[in-house]
Amino acid sequence: MLPIASSTPLGVIRSSTTLTQTPVSGTCSCICLSRSDHLKPASLFDILEKRVAFNAAYNSGEREAENASTCLEGTREDVIRKISGWVRGNTDLPICWLQGPAGSGKSTVAHTIAKQCDDNQKLAFSFFFSRGKLDRSDTAKFFPTFAHQLAQFFPAIQTSMQHALADDASIPFQRLDDQIKKLIIDPILTIKEPIPPMIVVIDGLDECGGDEGLVQKLIWLLVHIRPRLPFRFLFTSRPEPHLEQTFESPSTKSKTYFLALRDFNARDDVRRYLRLHLSEVRERENRLMRDVPRPWPSRNDLEVLVERSEGLFIYVSTLVKFVADRNGLPQQKLQVVMMAHKGVDPLYDQVLSEARKFENFERVIGAIVYLHEPLPVRELGQILGLQSGQIRLALRGCQSIFTIPNIDVESVQPCHASLRDFLTDDNRAKGHFLDPMKHHIFILVDCLKLITTSVENDAESGMHLDYACRNWCYHFSLVLVHQGAISFIESEFSGEVVNFIKKMEKQWLKHWIYKLGNFNVVETVLKYCDSSLAKITVGLIFTEFRGVC
Repeated sequence: MLPIASSTPLGVIRSSTTLTQTPVSGTCSCICLSRSDHLKPASLFDILEKRVAFNAAYNSGEREAENASTCLEGTREDVIRKISGWVRGNTDLPICWLQGPAGSGKSTVAHTIAKQCDDNQKLAFSFFFSRGKLDRSDTAKFFPTFAHQLAQFFPAIQTSMQHALADDASIPFQRLDDQIKKLIIDPILTIKEPIPPMIVVIDGLDECGGDEGLVQKLIWLLVHIRPRLPFRFLFTSRPEPHLEQTFESPSTKSKTYFLALRDFNARDDVRRYLRLHLSEVRERENRLMRDVPRPWPSRNDLEVLVERSEGLFIYVSTLVKFVADRNGLPQQKLQVVMMAHKGVDPLYDQVLSEARKFENFERVIGAIVYLHEPLPVRELGQILGLQSGQIRLALRGCQSIFTIPNIDVESVQPCHASLRDFLTDDNRAKGHFLDPMKHHIFILVDCLKLITTSVENDAESGMHLDYACRNWCYHFSLVLVHQGAISFIESEFSGEVVNFIKKMEKQWLKHWIYKLGNFNVVETVLKYCDSSLAKITVGLIFTEFRGVC
Protein backbone atom coordinates (compact mmCIF):
# COMPACT_ATOMS: atom_id res chain seq x y z
CA MET A 1 0.00 0.00 0.00
CA LEU A 2 1.39 3.38 -0.98
CA PRO A 3 -0.14 6.38 0.86
CA ILE A 4 -0.81 9.59 -1.01
CA ALA A 5 0.97 12.52 0.59
CA SER A 6 -1.02 14.56 3.09
CA SER A 7 -0.19 17.26 5.58
CA THR A 8 -1.63 15.48 8.65
CA PRO A 9 -1.38 11.90 9.95
CA LEU A 10 -5.17 11.53 9.83
CA GLY A 11 -5.20 12.93 6.29
CA VAL A 12 -2.63 10.31 5.27
CA ILE A 13 -4.74 7.52 6.68
CA ARG A 14 -8.04 8.82 5.32
CA SER A 15 -6.73 9.31 1.78
CA SER A 16 -4.55 6.18 1.56
CA THR A 17 -5.22 4.00 -1.45
CA THR A 18 -3.50 1.29 -3.45
CA LEU A 19 -1.60 1.12 -6.71
CA THR A 20 -2.98 -1.19 -9.34
CA GLN A 21 -0.87 -2.77 -12.08
CA THR A 22 -2.72 -2.35 -15.37
CA PRO A 23 -0.78 -2.90 -18.59
CA VAL A 24 -1.75 -0.17 -21.04
CA SER A 25 -0.05 0.11 -24.42
CA GLY A 26 2.30 3.10 -24.65
CA THR A 27 1.82 4.18 -21.06
CA CYS A 28 3.24 3.47 -17.64
CA SER A 29 1.76 0.30 -16.15
CA CYS A 30 1.22 1.97 -12.75
CA ILE A 31 -1.86 4.14 -12.38
CA CYS A 32 -3.02 5.60 -9.08
CA LEU A 33 -6.67 5.22 -8.15
CA SER A 34 -8.33 8.48 -7.21
CA ARG A 35 -10.90 8.75 -4.40
CA SER A 36 -13.71 8.85 -6.96
CA ASP A 37 -12.55 5.50 -8.38
CA HIS A 38 -13.72 3.85 -5.16
CA LEU A 39 -17.28 4.93 -5.91
CA LYS A 40 -17.76 3.41 -9.34
CA PRO A 41 -20.74 1.10 -10.05
CA ALA A 42 -20.79 -2.28 -8.27
CA SER A 43 -18.69 -0.79 -5.46
CA LEU A 44 -19.19 -1.71 -1.84
CA PHE A 45 -21.56 1.27 -1.60
CA ASP A 46 -23.86 -0.38 -4.15
CA ILE A 47 -23.71 -3.66 -2.21
CA LEU A 48 -24.51 -1.99 1.12
CA GLU A 49 -27.07 0.49 -0.20
CA LYS A 50 -30.26 -1.46 0.54
CA ARG A 51 -29.14 -2.16 4.11
CA VAL A 52 -28.11 1.40 4.96
CA ALA A 53 -30.24 3.85 6.97
CA PHE A 54 -29.10 7.03 5.22
CA ASN A 55 -31.45 9.22 7.25
CA ALA A 56 -29.92 8.09 10.56
CA ALA A 57 -26.90 10.40 10.17
CA TYR A 58 -26.99 13.50 12.38
CA ASN A 59 -27.04 15.82 9.33
CA SER A 60 -29.53 13.92 7.16
CA GLY A 61 -32.27 15.70 5.24
CA GLU A 62 -34.94 13.78 7.14
CA ARG A 63 -33.61 15.04 10.48
CA GLU A 64 -33.45 18.57 9.09
CA ALA A 65 -37.14 18.26 8.15
CA GLU A 66 -37.78 17.27 11.78
CA ASN A 67 -36.17 20.59 12.83
CA ALA A 68 -33.16 18.82 14.34
CA SER A 69 -30.51 21.38 15.21
CA THR A 70 -27.66 22.27 17.52
CA CYS A 71 -28.37 23.80 20.92
CA LEU A 72 -29.38 27.45 20.94
CA GLU A 73 -26.28 29.56 21.56
CA GLY A 74 -25.79 30.12 25.28
CA THR A 75 -27.87 27.10 26.34
CA ARG A 76 -26.81 23.68 27.66
CA GLU A 77 -23.30 25.06 28.11
CA ASP A 78 -22.47 22.98 31.20
CA VAL A 79 -23.37 19.59 29.76
CA ILE A 80 -21.77 20.38 26.39
CA ARG A 81 -18.60 21.52 28.17
CA LYS A 82 -18.41 18.22 30.07
CA ILE A 83 -18.96 16.08 26.95
CA SER A 84 -16.52 18.19 24.93
CA GLY A 85 -13.96 17.66 27.68
CA TRP A 86 -14.54 13.92 27.47
CA VAL A 87 -14.10 14.09 23.67
CA ARG A 88 -10.75 15.85 24.04
CA GLY A 89 -9.48 14.02 27.07
CA ASN A 90 -10.07 10.97 29.21
CA THR A 91 -9.15 7.91 27.16
CA ASP A 92 -9.56 5.69 30.24
CA LEU A 93 -13.33 6.15 29.86
CA PRO A 94 -14.05 5.41 26.19
CA ILE A 95 -17.83 5.39 26.75
CA CYS A 96 -20.02 8.38 27.62
CA TRP A 97 -23.67 7.71 28.45
CA LEU A 98 -25.95 10.76 28.61
CA GLN A 99 -29.38 9.85 29.95
CA GLY A 100 -32.48 11.87 30.64
CA PRO A 101 -36.28 11.76 30.45
CA ALA A 102 -38.27 12.13 27.22
CA GLY A 103 -38.18 15.67 25.89
CA SER A 104 -35.23 16.84 27.98
CA GLY A 105 -33.08 17.70 24.95
CA LYS A 106 -30.76 14.69 24.65
CA SER A 107 -30.93 14.55 20.86
CA THR A 108 -30.14 18.24 20.51
CA VAL A 109 -27.09 17.84 22.75
CA ALA A 110 -26.01 14.77 20.73
CA HIS A 111 -26.52 16.70 17.46
CA THR A 112 -24.38 19.55 18.80
CA ILE A 113 -21.53 17.20 19.77
CA ALA A 114 -21.76 15.34 16.44
CA LYS A 115 -21.45 18.61 14.52
CA GLN A 116 -18.52 19.79 16.63
CA CYS A 117 -16.71 16.49 16.04
CA ASP A 118 -17.56 16.57 12.33
CA ASP A 119 -16.21 20.11 12.01
CA ASN A 120 -12.98 18.93 13.67
CA GLN A 121 -12.74 15.77 11.50
CA LYS A 122 -13.25 13.54 14.54
CA LEU A 123 -16.68 12.07 13.74
CA ALA A 124 -16.39 8.53 12.41
CA PHE A 125 -20.10 7.67 12.52
CA SER A 126 -23.46 8.93 13.80
CA PHE A 127 -26.74 7.08 14.14
CA PHE A 128 -29.88 8.76 15.51
CA PHE A 129 -32.48 6.11 16.30
CA SER A 130 -36.12 7.13 15.93
CA ARG A 131 -39.16 5.11 16.92
CA GLY A 132 -41.68 4.87 14.08
CA LYS A 133 -39.04 5.35 11.36
CA LEU A 134 -38.49 1.92 9.86
CA ASP A 135 -34.84 2.44 8.88
CA ARG A 136 -33.89 4.38 11.99
CA SER A 137 -35.31 1.88 14.51
CA ASP A 138 -33.80 -1.28 13.01
CA THR A 139 -30.71 -2.86 14.61
CA ALA A 140 -30.22 -4.90 11.40
CA LYS A 141 -29.26 -1.69 9.57
CA PHE A 142 -26.88 -0.40 12.23
CA PHE A 143 -23.58 -2.03 11.20
CA PRO A 144 -24.11 -1.69 7.41
CA THR A 145 -24.75 2.03 8.04
CA PHE A 146 -21.67 2.20 10.28
CA ALA A 147 -19.61 0.54 7.52
CA HIS A 148 -20.99 2.88 4.84
CA GLN A 149 -20.18 6.06 6.77
CA LEU A 150 -16.80 4.71 7.89
CA ALA A 151 -15.79 3.79 4.33
CA GLN A 152 -16.47 7.36 3.24
CA PHE A 153 -14.46 8.73 6.15
CA PHE A 154 -11.57 6.24 5.60
CA PRO A 155 -11.33 5.47 1.86
CA ALA A 156 -8.31 3.28 2.68
CA ILE A 157 -10.62 0.55 4.10
CA GLN A 158 -12.94 0.38 1.09
CA THR A 159 -10.94 -2.31 -0.70
CA SER A 160 -10.92 -4.58 2.36
CA MET A 161 -14.67 -4.11 2.87
CA GLN A 162 -15.41 -4.75 -0.77
CA HIS A 163 -13.36 -7.96 -0.79
CA ALA A 164 -15.22 -9.19 2.29
CA LEU A 165 -18.60 -8.50 0.68
CA ALA A 166 -17.51 -10.00 -2.63
CA ASP A 167 -16.52 -13.19 -0.82
CA ASP A 168 -19.74 -13.27 1.21
CA ALA A 169 -22.61 -11.00 0.17
CA SER A 170 -24.70 -12.26 3.10
CA ILE A 171 -22.63 -10.38 5.72
CA PRO A 172 -25.23 -7.57 6.16
CA PHE A 173 -27.79 -10.27 7.01
CA GLN A 174 -25.64 -12.16 9.52
CA ARG A 175 -25.47 -12.01 13.32
CA LEU A 176 -24.40 -8.70 14.83
CA ASP A 177 -21.15 -10.34 16.03
CA ASP A 178 -20.23 -11.33 12.47
CA GLN A 179 -21.25 -8.00 11.00
CA ILE A 180 -19.08 -5.95 13.34
CA LYS A 181 -16.07 -8.22 12.80
CA LYS A 182 -16.25 -8.41 9.01
CA LEU A 183 -17.53 -4.89 8.23
CA ILE A 184 -15.82 -2.81 10.93
CA ILE A 185 -13.00 -4.53 12.88
CA ASP A 186 -11.19 -6.42 10.10
CA PRO A 187 -11.14 -3.49 7.61
CA ILE A 188 -9.88 -1.02 10.25
CA LEU A 189 -7.11 -3.43 11.24
CA THR A 190 -5.76 -3.29 7.67
CA ILE A 191 -4.66 0.30 8.32
CA LYS A 192 -1.04 0.14 9.47
CA GLU A 193 -0.58 3.78 10.49
CA PRO A 194 -1.60 4.93 14.00
CA ILE A 195 -5.15 6.30 14.02
CA PRO A 196 -6.09 9.08 16.47
CA PRO A 197 -9.23 8.48 18.60
CA MET A 198 -12.45 9.03 16.67
CA ILE A 199 -15.92 9.72 18.05
CA VAL A 200 -19.10 7.73 17.35
CA VAL A 201 -22.42 9.36 18.35
CA ILE A 202 -25.41 7.06 18.89
CA ASP A 203 -28.60 8.81 19.98
CA GLY A 204 -31.89 7.40 21.22
CA LEU A 205 -31.04 3.82 22.21
CA ASP A 206 -34.50 3.61 23.80
CA GLU A 207 -36.06 4.26 20.37
CA CYS A 208 -34.42 1.23 18.79
CA GLY A 209 -37.21 -1.21 17.89
CA GLY A 210 -37.36 -4.94 18.34
CA ASP A 211 -35.89 -7.18 21.00
CA GLU A 212 -34.36 -5.42 24.02
CA GLY A 213 -31.78 -8.20 24.11
CA LEU A 214 -30.54 -7.17 20.65
CA VAL A 215 -30.06 -3.58 21.81
CA GLN A 216 -28.10 -4.81 24.83
CA LYS A 217 -26.00 -7.00 22.54
CA LEU A 218 -25.35 -4.04 20.24
CA ILE A 219 -24.07 -1.91 23.14
CA TRP A 220 -21.93 -4.77 24.48
CA LEU A 221 -20.28 -5.32 21.09
CA LEU A 222 -19.46 -1.64 20.68
CA VAL A 223 -18.12 -1.28 24.20
CA HIS A 224 -15.87 -4.32 23.90
CA ILE A 225 -14.31 -3.53 20.50
CA ARG A 226 -12.67 -0.47 22.08
CA PRO A 227 -9.31 -2.10 22.96
CA ARG A 228 -8.84 -3.08 19.30
CA LEU A 229 -10.16 0.02 17.56
CA PRO A 230 -9.69 3.79 17.94
CA PHE A 231 -13.35 4.63 18.63
CA ARG A 232 -14.94 6.35 21.61
CA PHE A 233 -18.72 6.21 21.92
CA LEU A 234 -21.28 8.80 23.02
CA PHE A 235 -24.63 7.13 23.74
CA THR A 236 -27.85 8.92 24.72
CA SER A 237 -31.11 7.40 25.93
CA ARG A 238 -33.90 7.53 28.42
CA PRO A 239 -33.07 5.70 31.67
CA GLU A 240 -34.90 2.52 30.64
CA PRO A 241 -34.32 -0.53 32.91
CA HIS A 242 -32.68 -2.72 30.24
CA LEU A 243 -30.29 0.11 29.31
CA GLU A 244 -29.43 0.88 32.93
CA GLN A 245 -28.74 -2.81 33.45
CA THR A 246 -26.38 -2.83 30.46
CA PHE A 247 -24.40 0.29 31.33
CA GLU A 248 -24.18 -0.64 35.01
CA SER A 249 -22.81 -4.12 34.40
CA PRO A 250 -19.27 -4.33 35.88
CA SER A 251 -17.46 -4.77 32.55
CA THR A 252 -19.15 -1.68 31.05
CA LYS A 253 -19.46 0.54 34.11
CA SER A 254 -15.69 0.70 34.59
CA LYS A 255 -15.33 2.17 31.07
CA THR A 256 -18.25 4.62 31.20
CA TYR A 257 -18.50 8.34 31.93
CA PHE A 258 -22.05 8.82 33.25
CA LEU A 259 -24.01 12.04 32.76
CA ALA A 260 -27.66 12.63 33.71
CA LEU A 261 -29.48 15.68 32.36
CA ARG A 262 -31.44 15.95 35.62
CA ASP A 263 -28.16 17.02 37.27
CA PHE A 264 -27.96 20.12 35.06
CA ASN A 265 -30.24 23.06 35.84
CA ALA A 266 -32.16 23.86 32.65
CA ARG A 267 -34.22 26.80 33.96
CA ASP A 268 -31.94 29.50 32.55
CA ASP A 269 -31.75 27.68 29.21
CA VAL A 270 -35.53 27.31 29.03
CA ARG A 271 -35.97 31.01 29.88
CA ARG A 272 -33.53 32.04 27.16
CA TYR A 273 -35.26 29.78 24.61
CA LEU A 274 -38.74 31.13 25.42
CA ARG A 275 -37.64 34.76 25.47
CA LEU A 276 -35.95 34.50 22.08
CA HIS A 277 -38.61 32.51 20.21
CA LEU A 278 -41.65 34.29 21.67
CA SER A 279 -39.99 37.62 20.82
CA GLU A 280 -39.73 36.40 17.24
CA VAL A 281 -43.45 35.54 17.28
CA ARG A 282 -44.18 39.03 18.60
CA GLU A 283 -42.20 40.71 15.81
CA ARG A 284 -43.69 38.50 13.10
CA GLU A 285 -47.29 39.03 14.29
CA ASN A 286 -46.88 42.67 15.26
CA ARG A 287 -50.05 43.77 13.43
CA LEU A 288 -52.14 41.35 15.49
CA MET A 289 -50.41 42.29 18.75
CA ARG A 290 -50.18 46.09 18.60
CA ASP A 291 -52.31 46.44 21.74
CA VAL A 292 -50.28 43.90 23.72
CA PRO A 293 -47.92 45.59 26.20
CA ARG A 294 -44.19 44.96 25.99
CA PRO A 295 -42.34 42.92 27.01
CA TRP A 296 -44.40 39.97 25.87
CA PRO A 297 -44.64 37.68 27.64
CA SER A 298 -44.30 39.69 30.84
CA ARG A 299 -41.51 38.78 33.25
CA ASN A 300 -44.02 37.16 35.62
CA ASP A 301 -45.64 35.15 32.81
CA LEU A 302 -42.23 34.06 31.57
CA GLU A 303 -41.32 32.75 35.03
CA VAL A 304 -44.62 30.85 35.22
CA LEU A 305 -43.85 29.18 31.87
CA VAL A 306 -40.33 28.30 33.00
CA GLU A 307 -41.78 26.69 36.11
CA ARG A 308 -44.42 24.81 34.11
CA SER A 309 -41.81 23.41 31.72
CA GLU A 310 -40.12 21.35 34.46
CA GLY A 311 -36.93 21.68 32.41
CA LEU A 312 -38.35 19.81 29.40
CA PHE A 313 -37.40 21.33 26.07
CA ILE A 314 -40.16 19.41 24.32
CA TYR A 315 -42.58 21.47 26.43
CA VAL A 316 -41.18 24.83 25.38
CA SER A 317 -40.68 23.89 21.72
CA THR A 318 -44.27 22.59 21.52
CA LEU A 319 -45.53 25.69 23.33
CA VAL A 320 -43.80 28.03 20.87
CA LYS A 321 -45.16 26.12 17.86
CA PHE A 322 -48.68 26.14 19.37
CA VAL A 323 -48.63 29.89 20.03
CA ALA A 324 -47.12 30.65 16.61
CA ASP A 325 -49.28 28.37 14.41
CA ARG A 326 -51.50 31.27 13.14
CA ASN A 327 -54.74 29.50 14.08
CA GLY A 328 -55.56 32.25 16.58
CA LEU A 329 -54.15 35.30 18.35
CA PRO A 330 -50.76 34.46 19.90
CA GLN A 331 -51.57 36.35 23.12
CA GLN A 332 -54.81 34.38 23.59
CA LYS A 333 -53.14 31.05 22.88
CA LEU A 334 -50.42 31.84 25.38
CA GLN A 335 -53.04 32.55 28.05
CA VAL A 336 -54.61 29.14 27.37
CA VAL A 337 -51.22 27.54 28.01
CA MET A 338 -50.77 29.62 31.16
CA MET A 339 -53.90 28.06 32.67
CA ALA A 340 -52.70 24.47 32.10
CA HIS A 341 -50.89 22.31 34.63
CA LYS A 342 -47.17 21.51 34.63
CA GLY A 343 -45.52 19.21 32.11
CA VAL A 344 -46.02 18.31 28.48
CA ASP A 345 -49.19 16.18 28.84
CA PRO A 346 -51.54 19.13 29.50
CA LEU A 347 -49.98 20.90 26.50
CA TYR A 348 -50.60 17.88 24.27
CA ASP A 349 -54.15 17.75 25.64
CA GLN A 350 -54.71 21.41 24.79
CA VAL A 351 -53.40 21.10 21.23
CA LEU A 352 -55.36 17.91 20.51
CA SER A 353 -58.58 19.29 22.03
CA GLU A 354 -58.49 22.25 19.64
CA ALA A 355 -57.50 20.08 16.66
CA ARG A 356 -60.45 17.66 17.02
CA LYS A 357 -62.79 20.04 15.23
CA PHE A 358 -61.25 19.11 11.87
CA GLU A 359 -62.86 16.31 9.87
CA ASN A 360 -61.08 12.92 9.78
CA PHE A 361 -58.75 14.09 12.58
CA GLU A 362 -58.69 10.90 14.67
CA ARG A 363 -58.63 8.54 11.70
CA VAL A 364 -55.64 10.30 10.17
CA ILE A 365 -53.53 10.57 13.33
CA GLY A 366 -54.48 6.98 14.22
CA ALA A 367 -53.06 5.83 10.91
CA ILE A 368 -49.90 7.92 11.35
CA VAL A 369 -49.30 6.34 14.77
CA TYR A 370 -50.17 2.72 13.91
CA LEU A 371 -48.99 2.22 10.32
CA HIS A 372 -46.17 -0.33 10.21
CA GLU A 373 -44.03 2.09 8.20
CA PRO A 374 -44.52 5.78 7.37
CA LEU A 375 -46.24 6.65 4.10
CA PRO A 376 -46.03 9.92 2.14
CA VAL A 377 -49.06 12.21 2.40
CA ARG A 378 -50.39 11.17 -1.02
CA GLU A 379 -50.12 7.41 -0.33
CA LEU A 380 -51.51 7.83 3.19
CA GLY A 381 -54.57 9.40 1.59
CA GLN A 382 -54.86 6.53 -0.89
CA ILE A 383 -54.76 3.99 1.96
CA LEU A 384 -57.46 5.86 3.87
CA GLY A 385 -59.54 6.71 0.80
CA LEU A 386 -58.92 10.43 1.27
CA GLN A 387 -57.39 13.16 -0.90
CA SER A 388 -54.09 14.77 0.10
CA GLY A 389 -55.97 17.98 0.86
CA GLN A 390 -58.26 16.14 3.28
CA ILE A 391 -55.21 14.71 5.08
CA ARG A 392 -53.75 18.20 5.44
CA LEU A 393 -57.08 19.65 6.59
CA ALA A 394 -57.41 16.92 9.23
CA LEU A 395 -54.01 17.95 10.61
CA ARG A 396 -54.54 21.70 10.42
CA GLY A 397 -54.62 22.09 14.19
CA CYS A 398 -51.60 19.83 14.76
CA GLN A 399 -48.69 21.79 13.29
CA SER A 400 -47.18 22.22 16.74
CA ILE A 401 -46.97 18.48 17.47
CA PHE A 402 -46.58 16.86 14.02
CA THR A 403 -44.01 17.60 11.32
CA ILE A 404 -46.17 18.16 8.23
CA PRO A 405 -44.20 18.33 4.96
CA ASN A 406 -44.84 20.95 2.29
CA ILE A 407 -44.91 18.33 -0.47
CA ASP A 408 -47.06 15.20 -0.75
CA VAL A 409 -44.15 12.82 -1.42
CA GLU A 410 -42.93 13.08 2.18
CA SER A 411 -44.53 11.65 5.32
CA VAL A 412 -46.13 13.23 8.40
CA GLN A 413 -44.30 12.41 11.64
CA PRO A 414 -44.76 13.23 15.35
CA CYS A 415 -42.37 16.04 16.33
CA HIS A 416 -41.21 13.97 19.29
CA ALA A 417 -41.43 10.33 20.41
CA SER A 418 -43.19 11.45 23.61
CA LEU A 419 -46.32 12.28 21.56
CA ARG A 420 -46.63 8.67 20.39
CA ASP A 421 -46.13 7.55 24.00
CA PHE A 422 -48.89 9.93 25.11
CA LEU A 423 -51.42 8.92 22.45
CA THR A 424 -50.99 5.18 23.10
CA ASP A 425 -51.27 5.39 26.91
CA ASP A 426 -54.92 5.52 28.00
CA ASN A 427 -53.98 6.65 31.53
CA ARG A 428 -52.18 9.72 30.17
CA ALA A 429 -54.16 10.54 27.03
CA LYS A 430 -57.63 9.88 28.43
CA GLY A 431 -60.05 11.14 25.75
CA HIS A 432 -57.25 11.38 23.17
CA PHE A 433 -56.21 7.74 23.57
CA LEU A 434 -55.89 5.98 20.21
CA ASP A 435 -57.20 2.46 20.78
CA PRO A 436 -54.78 0.13 18.99
CA MET A 437 -57.32 -2.57 18.21
CA LYS A 438 -59.76 -0.09 16.68
CA HIS A 439 -57.17 1.61 14.52
CA HIS A 440 -55.51 -1.61 13.38
CA ILE A 441 -59.00 -2.79 12.31
CA PHE A 442 -59.51 0.45 10.33
CA ILE A 443 -56.16 0.04 8.57
CA LEU A 444 -56.76 -3.70 7.97
CA VAL A 445 -60.11 -3.00 6.29
CA ASP A 446 -58.53 -0.27 4.14
CA CYS A 447 -55.77 -2.68 3.07
CA LEU A 448 -58.23 -5.44 2.15
CA LYS A 449 -60.31 -3.00 0.08
CA LEU A 450 -57.24 -1.83 -1.80
CA ILE A 451 -56.08 -5.36 -2.62
CA THR A 452 -59.58 -6.46 -3.68
CA THR A 453 -60.01 -3.42 -5.94
CA SER A 454 -56.55 -3.95 -7.42
CA VAL A 455 -57.14 -7.59 -8.31
CA GLU A 456 -60.72 -7.26 -9.55
CA ASN A 457 -60.08 -4.11 -11.61
CA ASP A 458 -56.45 -4.75 -12.54
CA ALA A 459 -55.61 -1.40 -10.92
CA GLU A 460 -52.21 0.19 -11.35
CA SER A 461 -49.72 -0.53 -8.58
CA GLY A 462 -48.25 2.07 -6.27
CA MET A 463 -46.66 2.55 -2.85
CA HIS A 464 -50.08 2.41 -1.15
CA LEU A 465 -50.93 -0.95 -2.76
CA ASP A 466 -47.46 -2.30 -1.98
CA TYR A 467 -48.04 -1.33 1.65
CA ALA A 468 -51.43 -3.06 1.72
CA CYS A 469 -50.03 -6.29 0.25
CA ARG A 470 -47.09 -6.38 2.67
CA ASN A 471 -48.88 -5.33 5.83
CA TRP A 472 -52.54 -6.40 5.94
CA CYS A 473 -51.63 -9.53 7.90
CA TYR A 474 -49.38 -7.48 10.21
CA HIS A 475 -52.38 -5.35 11.22
CA PHE A 476 -54.57 -8.47 11.42
CA SER A 477 -52.13 -10.15 13.82
CA LEU A 478 -52.09 -7.03 16.03
CA VAL A 479 -55.88 -6.86 16.10
CA LEU A 480 -55.88 -10.35 17.55
CA VAL A 481 -53.36 -9.47 20.28
CA HIS A 482 -55.69 -7.12 22.11
CA GLN A 483 -58.52 -7.71 24.51
CA GLY A 484 -61.75 -8.05 22.61
CA ALA A 485 -60.14 -10.16 19.90
CA ILE A 486 -62.53 -13.03 20.64
CA SER A 487 -65.55 -10.82 20.02
CA PHE A 488 -63.85 -9.61 16.84
CA ILE A 489 -63.48 -13.19 15.60
CA GLU A 490 -67.16 -13.82 16.34
CA SER A 491 -68.33 -10.62 14.63
CA GLU A 492 -69.70 -10.29 11.11
CA PHE A 493 -66.55 -8.51 10.08
CA SER A 494 -64.51 -11.68 10.61
CA GLY A 495 -66.54 -13.19 7.76
CA GLU A 496 -65.14 -10.54 5.43
CA VAL A 497 -61.61 -11.49 6.44
CA VAL A 498 -62.34 -15.20 5.96
CA ASN A 499 -63.85 -14.56 2.50
CA PHE A 500 -60.83 -12.46 1.57
CA ILE A 501 -58.43 -15.22 2.65
CA LYS A 502 -60.43 -17.85 0.73
CA LYS A 503 -60.30 -15.74 -2.42
CA MET A 504 -56.60 -15.18 -1.82
CA GLU A 505 -56.01 -18.93 -1.59
CA LYS A 506 -58.09 -19.90 -4.64
CA GLN A 507 -57.65 -16.97 -7.02
CA TRP A 508 -55.25 -14.25 -5.88
CA LEU A 509 -52.32 -16.00 -4.24
CA LYS A 510 -49.92 -15.68 -7.21
CA HIS A 511 -50.86 -12.03 -7.67
CA TRP A 512 -50.32 -11.30 -3.97
CA ILE A 513 -46.93 -13.03 -3.75
CA TYR A 514 -45.82 -11.24 -6.90
CA LYS A 515 -46.71 -7.92 -5.27
CA LEU A 516 -44.59 -8.78 -2.21
CA GLY A 517 -41.50 -8.45 -4.34
CA ASN A 518 -38.78 -10.57 -2.75
CA PHE A 519 -38.14 -13.57 -0.54
CA ASN A 520 -37.30 -11.58 2.60
CA VAL A 521 -40.62 -9.74 2.44
CA VAL A 522 -42.50 -13.00 1.79
CA GLU A 523 -40.80 -14.58 4.80
CA THR A 524 -41.78 -11.67 7.07
CA VAL A 525 -45.37 -11.65 5.82
CA LEU A 526 -45.69 -15.39 6.36
CA LYS A 527 -44.53 -14.90 9.93
CA TYR A 528 -47.46 -12.53 10.54
CA CYS A 529 -49.83 -14.95 8.79
CA ASP A 530 -48.68 -17.77 11.05
CA SER A 531 -49.08 -15.54 14.09
CA SER A 532 -52.64 -14.59 13.06
CA LEU A 533 -53.59 -18.22 12.39
CA ALA A 534 -52.29 -19.31 15.79
CA LYS A 535 -54.27 -16.58 17.56
CA ILE A 536 -57.45 -17.40 15.64
CA THR A 537 -57.06 -21.09 16.48
CA VAL A 538 -56.64 -20.36 20.17
CA GLY A 539 -59.56 -17.94 20.06
CA LEU A 540 -61.89 -20.44 18.42
CA ILE A 541 -60.93 -23.17 20.88
CA PHE A 542 -61.65 -20.78 23.73
CA THR A 543 -64.99 -19.81 22.14
CA GLU A 544 -66.03 -23.47 21.81
CA PHE A 545 -64.96 -24.19 25.38
CA ARG A 546 -66.95 -21.19 26.62
CA GLY A 547 -69.99 -22.41 24.64
CA VAL A 548 -69.78 -25.85 26.24
CA CYS A 549 -69.53 -24.33 29.71
